[in-house]
Amino acid sequence: MKKLMIPALLILTLALGLFSGRLTAPVPEPAPIQTTVPSTTTPLIQATEAPAEPLPIDAHFAKSPLDARTLRILWEYELREVSERYRRFTAPDDIARDLDRDLRLLAFLSFAATRAEVDVRHSVQPDLDTALAALYRTEAIALHEALAQAGHPVNYRPLTQLPDSDMLAKWAVDWAYSDRYNSLMLLDFPLVGAWPKHELRLWYLTGTEHSVLDVNGNRIVLPLDHPGPLYPDPQALRADLNNDGIEEIAIVSSLGHGTGAADAALHIIEYDPEGRPRFGTLHIFRNEDFAAMVAPHLAMTVEDGDILVTAFGDTVRVPAFEDAEPFTEAEPELEWWVSIDITEEGRIGLLLGIGASTNLSYAEPIFIANLTAELGWNGETIYLINPTLTETP
Repeated sequence: MKKLMIPALLILTLALGLFSGRLTAPVPEPAPIQTTVPSTTTPLIQATEAPAEPLPIDAHFAKSPLDARTLRILWEYELREVSERYRRFTAPDDIARDLDRDLRLLAFLSFAATRAEVDVRHSVQPDLDTALAALYRTEAIALHEALAQAGHPVNYRPLTQLPDSDMLAKWAVDWAYSDRYNSLMLLDFPLVGAWPKHELRLWYLTGTEHSVLDVNGNRIVLPLDHPGPLYPDPQALRADLNNDGIEEIAIVSSLGHGTGAADAALHIIEYDPEGRPRFGTLHIFRNEDFAAMVAPHLAMTVEDGDILVTAFGDTVRVPAFEDAEPFTEAEPELEWWVSIDITEEGRIGLLLGIGASTNLSYAEPIFIANLTAELGWNGETIYLINPTLTETP
């Protein structure tokens, strides 16, 4: 168990140690963000002297009243722009430039998120957006000054027109996708899920098929792969699922998807913060397990060229396709498409696509119905609650 402390420590070390000068001097308290002439703060990368005149970008932002969120996003935009130019002019080759840019930016964003939360708790800044804007501004200015000292001055790029709320939202989505991709590709222990309400955090061990689950400081390695940034984020629930007085932790993850297929997994482990050991037996359920729960209750037949599917008292009839031969054969395919979702109310929902291998499609099933249900837990296995069969939209 001692080795399981390493990922969290390495993450913190990475977040703080990738910047020149980061560990040689204490980080100063950031000044409050203003839309007029700002107070001078000590940058995280030390410059020889502070700007003698107000920055043109500050003057640009001061033209219109800006709320804290907008100002934070605008300074993040400037930080990302100058970060791109910094690595272009300072790294020796293409590979080093890419790594320098992505690792440096990821580490600073991780640092800024942690530091901003501390500043808000200690009332150094009034809110998280203002705290982040202050840190982004300080870092962007430091990069501009470092480039100028290296003989590669880069002009600020104030927008000729401030973006509207839709554009700001699009930037945030694009940045989140890019950062998530880079963290999975470049960091040894990227944080792939955090659920403060449940005191849960999940790290992926890059290059392996395992993750580390942290429950309020207690850790366990799970055989949980995170396939990449194109897949949905994992979901988590911490509750007494079978009312036995001991909590369970449920982790839902996507294992991959493709044309006509989606794999999902549900991990359930008992957790007793006072017990020894604290974690019970890990139970993992995948597509084939959900299919096995449905198969005994499902019947599929062909009638007058149509497919009839019956399950749990519901029936769906699929007529022959227009301009196609009638159905003469149909065999159920239940392992191709599974989606699991944890609702805000703490329920675990299952969506299983009912496919049919027919005389028209032997290689790949035709999806003709959906089976939806809530998943219950009895302490040893899962079971279906209120299963319902419906036509595919």
